[in-house]
Amino acid sequence: MYIVVMMLVIFIMNQFALMRNHLESIVAERTQKLKDKSKLLEYKTEHDDLTGLVNRHYINKHIKGLLSNQNIDNNRIYIAFADIDSFKKINDDYSHDVGDEVLVQIAKVLQHFCNERLIIARFGGEEFLLCFVNDNIESVVGICNEIREQIKTIDLNHIDTELQITISVGLVKAHVDSLHKTLISCADDNLYKAKNNGKDQVIFSY
Repeated sequence: MYIVVMMLVIFIMNQFALMRNHLESIVAERTQKLKDKSKLLEYKTEHDDLTGLVNRHYINKHIKGLLSNQNIDNNRIYIAFADIDSFKKINDDYSHDVGDEVLVQIAKVLQHFCNERLIIARFGGEEFLLCFVNDNIESVVGICNEIREQIKTIDLNHIDTELQITISVGLVKAHVDSLHKTLISCADDNLYKAKNNGKDQVIFSY
């Protein structure tokens, strides 16, 4: 009888252990799913669905963080507004689907330039916002012009052999007392100067 009881106890303990392992596995799986959903939600909150670039919400938060970071000299911060030239005409002449393809192709170019010292966002519509942390204005202007030149080489011959994309860029440098909204506004002003000056160029001001 004793042996039978012991075998029964061992059997019950083994079953309990199996059940516990199964429950732990279910809990771990559900926890991982919740983490994955949380990461996906965070990604969608901070990224543009069409281009994969970070969005307006993220870049605004990033710029404010840089300006308030006491370990970063504001004189090293540059903000650039880039806008696709004659984008409305592209949509009107070729369709909004083609306009979306243009945005995606431009984003692919921009993504090659993204790093910890240069964050690039789709700010809205056909506008992109670039935030640099850099000690050298010549380097910043050079990068803006390199981006501008690379975008001109995007191959859209499958749509129209005459279709070429250009962008205009307004660039500003932050100062010790610079405010986020002021920087954005100044970069936007320089962007419109670039547009009014013939497009396909970079306008910079301190």
